[in-house]
Amino acid sequence: MNRRQRPLTGAVGLRALLPHRRYVVAPRTLAARRMRISMNATERLIWSRLRDRKVDGWKFRRQQPIGPYFVDFYCHSARLAVEIDGPVHWDEARGAYDMRRQAWLEAEGNRVLRIPVSEITRSLADVIDTIDGVLLEQEQLGFGRKPGLSGQPHPPASPGTSPQVGKSYVSPSPL
Repeated sequence: MNRRQRPLTGAVGLRALLPHRRYVVAPRTLAARRMRISMNATERLIWSRLRDRKVDGWKFRRQQPIGPYFVDFYCHSARLAVEIDGPVHWDEARGAYDMRRQAWLEAEGNRVLRIPVSEITRSLADVIDTIDGVLLEQEQLGFGRKPGLSGQPHPPASPGTSPQVGKSYVSPSPL
C-alpha cells in the first residue's frame, strides 16, 4: 500500500496494514473446519440425514466445539450430542478419553448418544429413529425447538386477516 492509498476502513498507520480483528479466525474454529472437511463416509451418511432440519425440524451442527472438546453432531436446542464410535474408539486409551469427555459433557447439562458404526451400517433408518426418539424425550423434559421450526409447514392464514389476531386486513386501494 503506497502513501496515497487509504484503506477503506479509515485506519491509518500500522493499523491499516494489519488485518481487521473480525478476519482473524480462532484456532478452534479452524480445527472444526478441518474436521468438517475430513469427515469419514459414515459421518457423511449420518450428516446427510441430520442436516437441514430433516429430523422432525431439529437443527444439528457437525464437528461442534463444546468447551475443550469437539462432538460429531450437536443439537443445541435439545442439548444432544451424537457421537459415532468407530474402530478408533475401541482403543483402551481412546475409550478412557471418550468416557472423560462424556462425563464432562453430561456435567454441563448435555445428553450424549453414542452410536457404533456397526449399527449405522446395519440399519441407518433405525439409527435415525433412535435419534428422533431421544429428541422427543428431550422435548418432554422441556427442551424445545424454536417456534415454527417443527418441520411442518405453517397453516395458511385465512384470507382477510392480518398477523394480529382478530383484526381484519384490508388491502389499500391502488391510486
